[in-house]
Amino acid sequence: MLAVFDFTYGPLNPVLAFIACGGGVFLALRSTSRALDRSRSARAQWLLMGGVTLGAVGFWSMHMIALLGFTIQGDTVYYSVPLTLASLLVAIVTATAGLVIVGVRPRGYAALTGAGLITGAGLVGMQYLGFASLRTPARLSYQTDLVIVSIVLGFVAAFLVLATAVRVRQTGPTAATALISGVVLLAMHYTGMMVIQAHRPDHPVAIFMGGPDSTTAQSFMLPLILGIGTLCFLVSAAIALWPGAEEIRYDAALLDHIGKRNQRAATSLSEIGRASCRERV
Repeated sequence: MLAVFDFTYGPLNPVLAFIACGGGVFLALRSTSRALDRSRSARAQWLLMGGVTLGAVGFWSMHMIALLGFTIQGDTVYYSVPLTLASLLVAIVTATAGLVIVGVRPRGYAALTGAGLITGAGLVGMQYLGFASLRTPARLSYQTDLVIVSIVLGFVAAFLVLATAVRVRQTGPTAATALISGVVLLAMHYTGMMVIQAHRPDHPVAIFMGGPDSTTAQSFMLPLILGIGTLCFLVSAAIALWPGAEEIRYDAALLDHIGKRNQRAATSLSEIGRASCRERV
C-alpha cells in the first residue's frame, strides 16, 4: 500500500475550503431570504442565483480546494477535466433544485424531504465523481464503512442548509448556520478522502501523463479562484443593492406616512380656502 496524504499543504487547503464553503452557504441563504420577500413570480431569479452559488461555491469549490491537497507518495495526481466539470454540474443542478423546491413551498415538510434527498444525493454524487476524476498510476480503492459515514454526513448537510434556508432570515443566525454547515461539509469531504487507499499498480507503469483530457492541480487554481471571486462579488452586490423584508416594510411605512401627511395638508389647505371664500362673501 502506498502512502496517501490528505493535507499535503498543511492547514492551507482545509482553511480555504472552509472559507469558500461558509461564504457560499451564507450568500445562498441570503439570496433565498431575498426570494421569500418577493411574490412567487419574482422568486425564481433569486432562487436560481442562490442555487448556483450554493452548488458552485458552497459545495463544489469547497470539495475541489480540499481535494487539491490530496497526493500520493511518489506519484503525480492528475484530474479528469470532463469528470470534474460533471461534478460541478451535478452540484449546481441539485442544489438549485433543492432551493427551488423549498422556496416554492417554504413551510412544506414533504417539500423539504424531497429537496433534501435530491440535494444530498447531488452532494454525494459530486464528491465521488470528484474522486473518480483522479488520475494516477496507483490503483485506488475505498473503505466501505467510511464511505457510508461520508454519505450520511452529506445528507445531514443538505437537510441542514435547506431547512434553515426558509426559516432563518436574520444575518447573525444565517452566518452561524453557514459556519455550522461548513464544519459538516468539511467533515463529509475529509471523511470521504480518508476512505481512499492507494496500491501499487498491477502492471508496471513507465510514464504516466494523465491522458489528453486530464490536468494537474496547479492548472485548476487560477480559473477556480477567478470563478469563485467573480460569482461571490456579483451575488454580494445583488444582495446589497436589492432591499430585504425590513427595508421593504420600512419604505412602505414611510410612503404611507408621507401620503397621510400630504392628505392632511391638502385637507387643511382646502378648509382654509373655503373659510377665506366665506369671509369675502
